[in-house]
Amino acid sequence: MGFENTFRRRYPLVCRLVRGFGVAAPQVEDAAQEVFIVLYRRRDEFVAGDVVPTPLLYGVARRVSANVRRKEARRRDRDGLEGRRLVAVEGGAEERLQLQSQAAVVRAALEGVDDAKRCVFVMVEVEGMTVKEFAAEFGINVNTAHARLRAARLAVERAVARAKARADRVEVAR
Repeated sequence: MGFENTFRRRYPLVCRLVRGFGVAAPQVEDAAQEVFIVLYRRRDEFVAGDVVPTPLLYGVARRVSANVRRKEARRRDRDGLEGRRLVAVEGGAEERLQLQSQAAVVRAALEGVDDAKRCVFVMVEVEGMTVKEFAAEFGINVNTAHARLRAARLAVERAVARAKARADRVEVAR
């Protein structure tokens, strides 16, 4: 009963985490299921009642997401563009492409920071945890959590500024 409760309560979080770790939308549910399969196999490692510790959940989601991305990259390399059709995108495509581009910039920036900084950024900025809650959940000092969050935010801000500067240069060149 305990693991089923964890699954129901944490499934939306796991879906958001794997999507945030770069898993393509059509593969999110499969990746989330894989996270829970791994956790189920490791259920004897944590005895916390009905709750899987958040650091464990985060770590498993990150590793499963990396595996899914690698597998997809190999498949794309193997398949190439042969046999694919280009499909017209409905209205609002430009806006959607811009949002996807911005998300890619943030994802790339987060890939450039170490796991500890990425973790606090995702859990605080994306998942809405407070820094104090994060520190308590992950067993670290609140000041350390704040420092890591500041460093991750700075990395993201710099990446966004570089992307904006590149976009501005492209606009001027046109």
